[in-house]
Amino acid sequence: MSHSGAMLAEVAANVRSQRRRPFVWFGLIAYFLLAIGDTVQAGWSASGGAWINGADAISTRAIIYSLLSVLVAAGVVGEPFARDRTGRVSGTVLTTGASRVALSLSRFVVALGVVLLSGLLFIPGVMIGTLAPGIAPEYVGPLDLSHYTLAAASFIIPNFFLMAALTFAVSARTQSIAAGYAAGVAFVAGWVTLRMLLGQDVLRHEVFATYALLDPFGSIASTQFVMGQTVAANNTVFPPLQGLLLANRLIWMTAAVGLVALGVIGFPMRERAPRLARRRKEQASRLGRLVARTPKPGVVARLAIWELGAIVRAPGAKLVLALLALTLWWTAASAVTHQFSLPSTDLLVHNTGFYFDKILVLIVVWVAGDLIWRERAHDVDSIMDALPVRDGLVYLGKMIALIAIVFGVWAVSILVNLSYQAAKGYYDFELWLHLTDTYVFKAPYYVFLAVLALSMQVIIRQRFVAMGVVLAVYLSEVLLDAIGVYHPMFRYGRASFFWYSLMDGYGHFVRAHVWMLAYWTLGAATLGVLGWAAMTRGSNPPSRRVLVRQRLTTPFGSAAMAGCLLGFVGVGGWIWYQSTVRAPWPPIDPDWLKAEVERASGPEWRGVRQQR
Repeated sequence: MSHSGAMLAEVAANVRSQRRRPFVWFGLIAYFLLAIGDTVQAGWSASGGAWINGADAISTRAIIYSLLSVLVAAGVVGEPFARDRTGRVSGTVLTTGASRVALSLSRFVVALGVVLLSGLLFIPGVMIGTLAPGIAPEYVGPLDLSHYTLAAASFIIPNFFLMAALTFAVSARTQSIAAGYAAGVAFVAGWVTLRMLLGQDVLRHEVFATYALLDPFGSIASTQFVMGQTVAANNTVFPPLQGLLLANRLIWMTAAVGLVALGVIGFPMRERAPRLARRRKEQASRLGRLVARTPKPGVVARLAIWELGAIVRAPGAKLVLALLALTLWWTAASAVTHQFSLPSTDLLVHNTGFYFDKILVLIVVWVAGDLIWRERAHDVDSIMDALPVRDGLVYLGKMIALIAIVFGVWAVSILVNLSYQAAKGYYDFELWLHLTDTYVFKAPYYVFLAVLALSMQVIIRQRFVAMGVVLAVYLSEVLLDAIGVYHPMFRYGRASFFWYSLMDGYGHFVRAHVWMLAYWTLGAATLGVLGWAAMTRGSNPPSRRVLVRQRLTTPFGSAAMAGCLLGFVGVGGWIWYQSTVRAPWPPIDPDWLKAEVERASGPEWRGVRQQR
């Protein structure tokens, strides 16, 4: 067969493979629905004179959706290269006689097509979203197809291509989805750090041009034109592809082409030596022997330690940890500006929370999937399935390991922040505040998210679909904002909405925080029990419905589920009574406050020309 014929045959085979994958369809539908929901949310909560389908709104959405390409790139681009190893068909594929280019590039081209299609679905999604009922006509501008075309050309296609090329370069070499995902998370972490260093409320214009070129997604460069325009101009004028934005796009597209070349060169044309596979089987066998000799109360601890060790040894784990420490240092540096000249503990912890709100979510979602699917991917599932322990203990060990990862990452943040304070000569460490604000007020949300992520992996039994569901829950707050639902009872895991004050600490909010912690602890425990009921091992697991019914009808299962569920409903009812019946909700009505300001200041300032 000719080179072109082999290439076309590989392309056709990969098209059939991707078309059969549930995650591909889930990703396409999810991006389409996300665009619709985000547009509807923007319309329902719109204020001022900005159009929800204006040039600035469309460009902003294109950049935000680009950040979410990490998951779809790992699941779509990384999977074909890991499939040979996990399916134990590497030798068979290599004996087909196809060249390195045909084998690697055909997979990438097909996967890239899927990735780009998922990103481009934001165009019909936004168009449909503007038609939703309840959106005031003054917030919807005329349809201008050029805005969507420019958004696709300037942001969607380049950014999705860049993330796909990065995943390709890493996954083709390592034959690991995890390594490709880790590289993508590192990219996003670098972008978040860059944005924080540039300034959150006040931009550092002396470094603006440099950071604009370093930004892989083009978000900083695009603001070069937006900052100096009126709201009306931002509605109708799309950021032109010139100046810093053009230079940025050329730099990162060149980098993306180079990554594709690295992916082709790095694609292995020989079957990997079985040393790593043998080592993993030896480690799994040793775990089996240790578990057999461990007293029953210590089995869960033994399993949790094994899981933690496996996570640390995973491809890319050490790289992510090193980059995490490095970016946390620069995140601490971004807290010190002309507004805040000292690296005080309250500023550093707040900045860390802002940083982790994006990065730690991606880490938790991925590690949860890795904990459930790793044994099968590494061909040690038969050994792990044969462990003489109950499924529930295995599940508990994985849950403890995931929560330990959350606590460990926050511990790294404390160490980095303390080191930064010492390096800058600031010795008022306030260690108690580091620990309290971290582990009492900020870390619990990620613990609750970890329980959700692991439970969804067990219940859904589709790795990337479960990850998508968890991210949908995380992003649901945007929709809740749009419909005016602000109560933390309806925002999964959210127990705190306040900062530490240098004047009165946490004030009277501590009591409310404790009640919300109890509420979401019981809610997460309910999900955990449901995950325990669905947990199973083996290559042919029984039906989830049958398994859940069997376990939840046992004395332990029924008592655990009833206790957690009743406690969750009871505490929730008490919080609702105290916060909405005995007190006004919301505590401050924003519409009333705006009306009062307008009533007081309107006669003096209405009609007076204001500065831009």
